[in-house]
Amino acid sequence: MHNLAFDNRTELEVCSDSTSPEQGNPSGGAVAQKTSVRTFISRLGCRRLLAACLVIALIAGVIAVSVYFGMKRNGEERNGEESNVRESHKEGTVSCLASPPAGALDYSKDANFGAYVVLHWPWSSDMNNSDSQVYKESIMKADHWVKKIFQASSQSSCIKSVAQHIVRLGGNIILLVNLNVTCQSMTEGDIQNAYEEGYSRLLTTQDKSCVSNINPKTSVRRIAGPSPISRTICGQSQLYPAPRIVGGQQVHRGQYPWVVMLLRDGYFYCGGTIWDYDHILTAAHCVDGSTGELNTSELEVIAGKREFDVGGYLGEQRVRVAAGRIHVNYSKEGAVNDIAILKLSQSLEPTQLVMKVCHPTADATLPEQGIVAGWGKTKQNSQSYSDLQLDVQLTLLDHNTCAKVLSFSLNRPDNLPIGTMCAIGNQLKDKDSCQGDSGGPLFWNLGTAAHERHTIIGVVSNGIGCANLGLPGVYASVQFYLKWIEDTIKAI
Repeated sequence: MHNLAFDNRTELEVCSDSTSPEQGNPSGGAVAQKTSVRTFISRLGCRRLLAACLVIALIAGVIAVSVYFGMKRNGEERNGEESNVRESHKEGTVSCLASPPAGALDYSKDANFGAYVVLHWPWSSDMNNSDSQVYKESIMKADHWVKKIFQASSQSSCIKSVAQHIVRLGGNIILLVNLNVTCQSMTEGDIQNAYEEGYSRLLTTQDKSCVSNINPKTSVRRIAGPSPISRTICGQSQLYPAPRIVGGQQVHRGQYPWVVMLLRDGYFYCGGTIWDYDHILTAAHCVDGSTGELNTSELEVIAGKREFDVGGYLGEQRVRVAAGRIHVNYSKEGAVNDIAILKLSQSLEPTQLVMKVCHPTADATLPEQGIVAGWGKTKQNSQSYSDLQLDVQLTLLDHNTCAKVLSFSLNRPDNLPIGTMCAIGNQLKDKDSCQGDSGGPLFWNLGTAAHERHTIIGVVSNGIGCANLGLPGVYASVQFYLKWIEDTIKAI
């Protein structure tokens, strides 16, 4: 035990470099030489030990740092996953959004059916602009989920859907969808059943929360592009040759293909009539601007239109206005000579949805009845226009008769401008043109039921309110301005 203790102490003394002659050993001799060798060897081992300790400490430090940052990263990923899980249970959030499509949505290619789907989603004012990010994200999301509904049905191989447009309907959103149905025997009912089947299946999956705000039913209709027609045909509805005439009711697509929508800076503001496939007849007050001069830089025409919203539909033709003329003696005061001609930047193509109106002759007799069609307001002081084109049947009054009616109703002489005529509801109220119908046509079938010849009689100009008792609406007489129209078209 004593020798072991001595050896251990000697090692400590050697490592501390404490061996010296003063410890009782001579500076030379065998003992000194033995101690020096032992000291050298001991010192060498000590240095290696210290180096090893430093290396081990360095490695331990690196491992500790790596473990720390690894645990931190894993923790963040777990938190992110938990956040995503929480978000996926929130209705209408990120989990229900679709990935951007590889290319732009093709709204019309190979579509042979159309469908309407009600989306119980909140409406944003940004969605009024189809170029806004909110609109694009919303239609992409709607397109994704309608596709998924059809894909979940047993008829998934037969039906391909593409979202076309979204419009507001009360507190909900209407999605217009084009369908390419490849199974020839499928009917509208079969497609509706496939939609309902796919919807029911998704309700049993994790997608339930995403489809629960989509209506479980859809309305489907067969569509086809309008056929071209002869340029000589006028005023003859090709799709509905025997139109029903009920005041204030919605009209069929293509029922009055000569009625067009005028846009200013992309927004609806007036109606018009296809006089020929290069010119539109409208009211001067629709296009005169604030200076009384015609500025066509912001004007466009949509022909073949039925819906009020300006989104593109199959068969519609949207063309810019290149030039125009207002009657040289037009006056805003009293709407005198309230008539104008617009020249299009390119010709319209005559189809079943786009057709010119027939022109009156200089000696034609004024018919007893007339029709006004347009997207005007359905009530005086209303804040909104009609969602779909409406028509109304009215009783016509020539200039002299109208002046007498207005004088009696207003209890004062009325200076009705020359070149005007009037129209009033058959019950002297409840039916009339209104704001938004301005510039549109007043017309009547001067042919027969078998051979229609809808002829323009007047242009919607002005009135005192809308459908007020005993107060007819005032129209520019096309027959009166017939020569001006023909001369102006040659001059533009």
